[in-house]
Amino acid sequence: MRPATIEAARAVLVGGQDQAEVGRQYGLTRQRIHQIVARVEAAAAGVPKSWTKVECWLPPEVAAEVQCLAERIASDPSDADVVAHALNQLSNEREISMKMQLDVPAEFFDLAERYGLDVEDILRGFIADACRLDSPVDSPRADGYCSNGSDEEMLAEDYLERAYGQD
Repeated sequence: MRPATIEAARAVLVGGQDQAEVGRQYGLTRQRIHQIVARVEAAAAGVPKSWTKVECWLPPEVAAEVQCLAERIASDPSDADVVAHALNQLSNEREISMKMQLDVPAEFFDLAERYGLDVEDILRGFIADACRLDSPVDSPRADGYCSNGSDEEMLAEDYLERAYGQD
């Protein structure tokens, strides 16, 4: 790294200056300053140059498992294959979201309009209620599904049982 690059990173990391402000001082974009800071942080942590940082939102239980796997590979890079296998197994254990196409009759669009809702919102709501898909505010589901409450869940279950239940 050039001395100016190190100075810019130091201004952010040690001096606590705003990245956009540092960028103006050094004639660089805020994005470039962000890249420099990330590179310095990675170097300080001993991260190999060929590695890629990944950030994503996960349900708490999955995040904990992924964090443990990340710590394992960070402590012993030779475990990469073992960790990759564990991540693959973890993804296979989770529900797989499937997209489908559905022809919806005009009457359902009229019904949705009467309630001031989108057809997709009604269907998502029913699916979430039928499956009891809770989604706390502090850790929302990545797919956006959220039950409308316990009464709605019970009514959805009753509907399914009456319409399709086995005697």
